[in-house]
Amino acid sequence: MLQEGLLNHNDFLHLSRLTHSILRGPKNSKEKKQLAVTFLYQLIGDLQAGKIFPHHQGIMHLISMLKERGDYDGGIQLWTWLSNKSGDYVSPYVYGAAIELFTLHSLHTGTGAKLSDLENMYAEALKRFPGDFAQYHLQPNAILPDRRELVEMKGLHITLLEGITYARLMLGEWKSAYLALDTALRLLPTQAPLRLYEMFIFNRPLAETYRVFMIACRSGIEIRSDLLTIMLCKLTDSMKKSGTELKLNSIGAMLNAIEAYTSGGYKLSPPHLSQLIKGFESVLTKVPLKAVPRMEFKEGLSQQKLPENELGDKVQNAEPSTESQERPPPGRFNRNIAEIAREVIMNFHASGVPASDSSFATLIGLAGRARSAEILGLSILDLQSSGVEQTDILRRIMVLAAGQIGHQSLLETTWKSIVEARMAEGVTFDWLDWMALSRAARYENRFAFVEEQLEKYKEITPYGVPEKIKLEFEKKGATIIMPTEAEEKMLETRLPELRAQALRIAAQIKEPRLRNLYEEPLPKLQAPVSSPIPEDMLRTIYDELTKDPRQPEKPEPVRVAVSPSGYPVDELRFANWKTINECIMDAAYAEERRNRLRHLLDTAPASERYGVRLKRLIEPHLDPRRVPKLTEKEPAVEEVTYTLESAREEIRKMRDVDWSLEAGSGIGF
Repeated sequence: MLQEGLLNHNDFLHLSRLTHSILRGPKNSKEKKQLAVTFLYQLIGDLQAGKIFPHHQGIMHLISMLKERGDYDGGIQLWTWLSNKSGDYVSPYVYGAAIELFTLHSLHTGTGAKLSDLENMYAEALKRFPGDFAQYHLQPNAILPDRRELVEMKGLHITLLEGITYARLMLGEWKSAYLALDTALRLLPTQAPLRLYEMFIFNRPLAETYRVFMIACRSGIEIRSDLLTIMLCKLTDSMKKSGTELKLNSIGAMLNAIEAYTSGGYKLSPPHLSQLIKGFESVLTKVPLKAVPRMEFKEGLSQQKLPENELGDKVQNAEPSTESQERPPPGRFNRNIAEIAREVIMNFHASGVPASDSSFATLIGLAGRARSAEILGLSILDLQSSGVEQTDILRRIMVLAAGQIGHQSLLETTWKSIVEARMAEGVTFDWLDWMALSRAARYENRFAFVEEQLEKYKEITPYGVPEKIKLEFEKKGATIIMPTEAEEKMLETRLPELRAQALRIAAQIKEPRLRNLYEEPLPKLQAPVSSPIPEDMLRTIYDELTKDPRQPEKPEPVRVAVSPSGYPVDELRFANWKTINECIMDAAYAEERRNRLRHLLDTAPASERYGVRLKRLIEPHLDPRRVPKLTEKEPAVEEVTYTLESAREEIRKMRDVDWSLEAGSGIGF
């Protein structure tokens, strides 16, 4: 068909799009992808040889494929060939893809185009393809004809805006990147491409990521499930170096993100539940085993062959031993956390979220770490009644949890389930099986049991396992960290709030609907903080910057434009404008802190530099303004009382506003 000239420009578009789809498809085989790569270069060769009619969107796919393959030289050569071609070859789509390619080339090589060069490419594209006043409307200072209406203009070139936003973000100009996002949200508050949000969610610190994710949910656009997973993972990771208050704030943020996501009618999946359980697990303190009452099973149970459906009952029917009466009271703090974690997950399961081995593995692991025999027993019973098939990972986690709560008989029973599974499969033990057993044995000094099992099954045990077990036995125990009285009181206050929100989410999942977030707003978090400028002042400044006083007030529209999330469009634009301000404030403070950290590293005595470096580990935070001080002498962040003039000055600094013109002119953003 090519030789006979039967392929037209649409065929070229379809071929390039299909090739791109194959290369991106995670389930496609290596062989299929290699054929697609070969075809990609054939397409480029035929295009340059004039054997096929061009289509500008097809060429965008070619450049994107070269970018994603890391063939920057090939992409630059193609762009050089294209740069003087007609509109059949080049469009704002192609410019946007080329800007991203040059950006990645600069990042990976340290050479190549500078941001100023890419800004010139962006300006050239706007001049070459003006559209319906695109050059004006893509500026941060542009004023809409009517903020209450959705924009209906052709040629807005949002793909081009995506390209320059990516370049600004990746090359360090975060403020201009946020202003570009603000521009997109002003023009398309309910239709901005998801990829624009993803750029910030993937590449910015936690506080900004969280805010941008909530903007995306508020807009009512379609959000992929994995984006919520990424958001929850970032929140979980942020808890590793935080105190109890900040961890509880992060769990609140996780529930808020889940509630915002499900308010669009979306369903949760097992990875979401696993991350939420990990969030609760991060709050646990390291309680010594002696602080938890020892439990012994009722007479006769430990000698019986235990049917699988009685495994949970074995823990539930446990009774305190006489030895436990002399021990300190159990860790109520950890038990309360384990209890609410299980309750939340079971409510979500009852509302229709699929049960999975991963969520049960995380929940059982949490119960073990909490040293709660009761919650462990209930979780095992929940697992058995769910019908979820037990996996190798689940069995290992149950072995470890049995050791963590000090149940010798349960340890033997759960280990037996691993042995029976290996025998039934006719395979050797995995060394991870032995690691689970040896770690569990450390909690109760059951080393003799491990050695006995090792001798018994040495014929089907991988080489090197005894040495690994020996190293495991020699490890030191974890540092004990008991909760303070203040932390326990904090937990008593916050857990009912978290429980109530989780119940509300479960009800929302059970009967999915598009929730009106304007009339039913999400609960506010203690972090991240909102703008310190009062709402009425923000509204005044926003009106000054987004209305042209020389134009008469338009009559009320016959029908108010509303987003899928229930926001009137003008209120949605204002809410987005405020949130972008908060992102810029967070980013500015975080950058200032990094600069002070660099200065400290350069000037601190050698003996103090290690401690200063540790401060770097406390970067991910829902509120950058509440991170620990770099030094004891560092002043606390002061509360500011604003006047309208000082608020204008703050916005001017934040958004590089030119106030040389009279306020209210609507010009000079």
